[in-house]
Amino acid sequence: MLADTDRLREYLAERDEPCPSCGYNLRGLAGQACPECGLGLTLRVGLTEPATGALIATIVGLAVGAGWSGSITALYVVFSLGHGGWASFWEWSVLVPTFLFLGTLTALLGSRAGRSWFRRRSQDKRALLVVAAWTATVVSLILFAISVV
Repeated sequence: MLADTDRLREYLAERDEPCPSCGYNLRGLAGQACPECGLGLTLRVGLTEPATGALIATIVGLAVGAGWSGSITALYVVFSLGHGGWASFWEWSVLVPTFLFLGTLTALLGSRAGRSWFRRRSQDKRALLVVAAWTATVVSLILFAISVV
């Protein structure tokens, strides 16, 4: 059985492959590190087309909701401190939980474990998560608009 180093060398013996870090052509590599940047290399199997579209759409949907609610919360705090007088309970009851909930989900889904969890879902469930993320953002905007009026 070939060692990992031998497999890597055999693979690169007659192939033009760029270093994933610096782009140096690794054809005929003698060791396990890129001669240009010095970073270690490994031979592995990867997805031909990583399913990132739905993941990005979900993270962006959550981040938009967290971003708008966090920004409005910060503005409320600044204006309240400068002008004395706080926003109503109903406005805070939409803003703060939205910011905390959607912000936490964004961070979790953006983590390595979250991305891995997302990719293990079926295509239908990933599509449902995209819709759910954007729905949560739109519903929170509507609830905020209602609380202000």
